[in-house]
Amino acid sequence: MFLIYVKCETRAKKTIRCCLISAAAAASIFAAYSPPLGKAARAVAPRGADSYFKAFPIFTPRILFTIFISYWIFFVYIAYFLELLNCREWRMDVPFKDVVFDTADPHGSALSLLSLLFPDRKIDEMRVSALTQGTTNGQNWQLFKVTIDASTADAVLIKVYGDGTDITIDREKELRVHKLLAERQLSSSPLVRFSNGHAYQFISGRVCSEGDMSETRIFRGVARELARWHATLPTADPEDVLTYKPGVWSTAKKWLDAISKHPHRSQAEIDDMHEKFKYLADALLSTDVSEPLVLAHGDLLCANIIVQEPDDGIDVASVRFIDYEHATYCPRAFELANHFAEWTGFDCDYTLLPKTSTRRAFIAEYLTTYTELCREHNIDVPTVDDAAVDNLMRQVDDHRGFPGFYWGLCALIQAETATGTIDFDYAGYAAKRFGEYEDWRSANTRTDHINLLSSGFLGLVHIPFFFSAIMAVTGRFLSSIGADVLWRSSRDLKILILLRFIRLLGYGGTTLVLALYLNALGFHDTQIGLFMTLTLVGDLAISFILTWVGDRVGVRLTAVVGALLMSAGGVAFAYFENFWLLLLASIVAVINPSANEIDPFKAIEESAIARLSTAHTCNDMFAWWSMLGMFGTAASNLLTGWLINALEDSGMKKLDCHRMIFLGYAGIGLLKLMCSLLLSSEVEQMPLQKESCSTPQSGILTPEEQFSDDETAPLLDDNSSGYGAVPQTQVQVLAAAQEKQRLFTPASFDFMWKLSLALILDFVGSGLAQISWMTYFFKREYDMPEGALGSATFTAGIISSVLNLASSPLSRAIGQVQTMVLCHTVNSISLLMVSVPGNKYIALVIFIFRIVTREIDNAPRQAFISAGVLDHERTSAMGVVNITKTIGSCLGLYITGLFAGLDKFWLAFILAGALKLSYNVLILAFFWKRR
Repeated sequence: MFLIYVKCETRAKKTIRCCLISAAAAASIFAAYSPPLGKAARAVAPRGADSYFKAFPIFTPRILFTIFISYWIFFVYIAYFLELLNCREWRMDVPFKDVVFDTADPHGSALSLLSLLFPDRKIDEMRVSALTQGTTNGQNWQLFKVTIDASTADAVLIKVYGDGTDITIDREKELRVHKLLAERQLSSSPLVRFSNGHAYQFISGRVCSEGDMSETRIFRGVARELARWHATLPTADPEDVLTYKPGVWSTAKKWLDAISKHPHRSQAEIDDMHEKFKYLADALLSTDVSEPLVLAHGDLLCANIIVQEPDDGIDVASVRFIDYEHATYCPRAFELANHFAEWTGFDCDYTLLPKTSTRRAFIAEYLTTYTELCREHNIDVPTVDDAAVDNLMRQVDDHRGFPGFYWGLCALIQAETATGTIDFDYAGYAAKRFGEYEDWRSANTRTDHINLLSSGFLGLVHIPFFFSAIMAVTGRFLSSIGADVLWRSSRDLKILILLRFIRLLGYGGTTLVLALYLNALGFHDTQIGLFMTLTLVGDLAISFILTWVGDRVGVRLTAVVGALLMSAGGVAFAYFENFWLLLLASIVAVINPSANEIDPFKAIEESAIARLSTAHTCNDMFAWWSMLGMFGTAASNLLTGWLINALEDSGMKKLDCHRMIFLGYAGIGLLKLMCSLLLSSEVEQMPLQKESCSTPQSGILTPEEQFSDDETAPLLDDNSSGYGAVPQTQVQVLAAAQEKQRLFTPASFDFMWKLSLALILDFVGSGLAQISWMTYFFKREYDMPEGALGSATFTAGIISSVLNLASSPLSRAIGQVQTMVLCHTVNSISLLMVSVPGNKYIALVIFIFRIVTREIDNAPRQAFISAGVLDHERTSAMGVVNITKTIGSCLGLYITGLFAGLDKFWLAFILAGALKLSYNVLILAFFWKRR
């Protein structure tokens, strides 16, 4: 019984066991003095016993039995109290002082606090200094060291909680974890609590730097200390890891639920994060690994590691861990993967990640120490061998994406709730950490595909190794161009991209024949230029209106109305010949000289795509949006050119052939209408709310004590005040801005005027060299048939649409601005040269190259604009860009008409190329440092 008691782990179980033993002993003594037991004792007593008991009447059987039981109980209770003394439970009652530490006066606050804790010490003997080296000072907390009697051993560390950080950190549970660690000799002892922090014994040593982490003696010391934590602290063996509290999975779920309630978070972002969480759970919890959960540090970055021994002459450094606010239960593979990710620091410098050999050495050291400590506690664990190290390494690699998602959620909450006193880019940090998850998922997806293919489609067909390698390259290519992102996107995003394809399928055909059709109706070149200019002026008016009311009208209604107008305009062009009626139809039906550059409804569509995408997927979605739109234009050019040739061969007049194209445009409008009706309410801009979101607190329970954990209590209380309260949230700022009917906040306004100044030059250049004018130029200068022009533009469009997908990985590699400038410069140079050659074939090659490279910079530019303004400003931003585009195109088209009337087409193209190169110079000047 004593051995069973000794192996008991918790104080609660020990106390219950002692009570049960006491009850059993009392029952035994009571039974010993009962008459039936006395008769039984005399019956079984040996001969001569009666004379013995008569000689010594005090030592009766009952008395001897009582002495035996009492002696046994005495030793049980002695062991119990010795164990309590050993764990120092009785000395861990941390007092609370109802005072607030004033960081503006740290010296006075520290002395006032410690004078209560050490009343026998003289105040003038205490020295206060702020600690900044190696800490996240000003982000989560501030540290002040108080030295007493100039003795490091008596130094006290005062931790003052940062404003707003209690939203994701439960400080009461942090302190309880600290007490538990102190009981197990894993940390210094907490001394006192106060309203906005607590004080504990100072741990001497130096703080690790990011460069220290790769030193062998340092990471071996970290591995040993981490093994000591996991072998010494209580473990948990829950039936359901996802719901176990507190745990890394339940904490992530609570943070995710809190983010889902934020009023500015779009449904697409919410669905995307829930899908990420589900993917993680399916990937990591589907295995049969039955290891218990360890009580992990949870935030083992270099600033939380203290090296206590000198730097020289030691093979393994002695280290201690500090800062236990994120301690929680988790698989040890998560703890190790999270620690490896922290080697990169807050800047997420992935060149600092440990190599495979380093990770293997770390894990081997960890397992060896863990095994030794477990056996010291008489716990049977397997011997450490290469197979055990390989197994844990696989588990750690499997968990590599979880820390990025976990801390990305935490950073998103802090980005919304951090006050102005916290100087840290939480939103940028969240984007980097989510990027870690996406990289892990892409690699994991490729591995799954390779494994499936290598197995021969579940063993039915054998596929050689080289084919698996080809599939690996293919999978990597598809991932790099965002095909997996498109596949996982919401239904509304897919419909919006499909609408783009359908719309440009109609625009491409009308663009090819517009100038030719107007010329066939008898309009002069100057009139054609005026027609195109007035069309864009009308589009400008529509764009201006939609910029202000687009989000209030709604994406679905705008798409439906646009489709109806598209059909009506196509019918009007087929049956009317009056200049002004055609102009009205051209304006409302968006029949313009550009296949895809001028569209007043495009701003709302772009805003919806940006809103339904995440920061990591936005560039990929715009790349596919642009690519499929260009594919629609290319397909339309091919079909239009050959359809006109076929109709002419059948005896139809050219004018009637052009009218058939416009009737086809009307039919495409009806198809767009049917698709527009499939959009859900999730595409709409959510109205701004003035209330702040409820976000969860994270904390730690121990399985033994099960600290209280209120799942329904909000973390952001609107009525909260004092410490931890957020005086003004970002939500309130945005709501106030909307009430004043301002299009942009000051920062967004600064971004937009610089961008518009550069774009106006680019759009004037685009107006000077519209596809309609260029096809008209080739028809007039080189007498090229429509079928040949259609084939040329189709071929160029197909190549351009595929090449457009390269912008996404390129922008990730060198930056959005750099990608924009590089691709646009190449295209501008080709535009300068298109009218120089006197040979039509050379000119046609340059023309095709211009179309091929025309849209490569489009996706990075759209993502760049979307990221440069706030969510509720995106429709207005896209509208301003569209208005700028329309004004520039109007001016360019009109000037090209004048040049055409003067037979100076070549001058228009040279001027266009020069203006576009000037745009690149301004973009470099304004935004080069912006990635």
